[in-house]
Amino acid sequence: MEVVIFNCEQEREIERFKLSPYKMEAFLEEIRYTNQTDSINSNTLIKLYDAGRLTLSKRINFTEQLARLLNCDKAFLA
Repeated sequence: MEVVIFNCEQEREIERFKLSPYKMEAFLEEIRYTNQTDSINSNTLIKLYDAGRLTLSKRINFTEQLARLLNCDKAFLA
């Protein structure tokens, strides 16, 4: 699986990385719990692709916790 994180305000890709199907649940839970806010002000779009097909697209707020997740070593997600 592949994760693409896109900044909607700047219209640019922030991050792209591979995600193990076994780690997908943990990644989605992390996103869900850190983004219990109003989606109107969401400026970040997360897309999840499986074998090149879009399986999930979600707008979220770019939180400090998401920034830490993106700054960490992606090897543990693969």
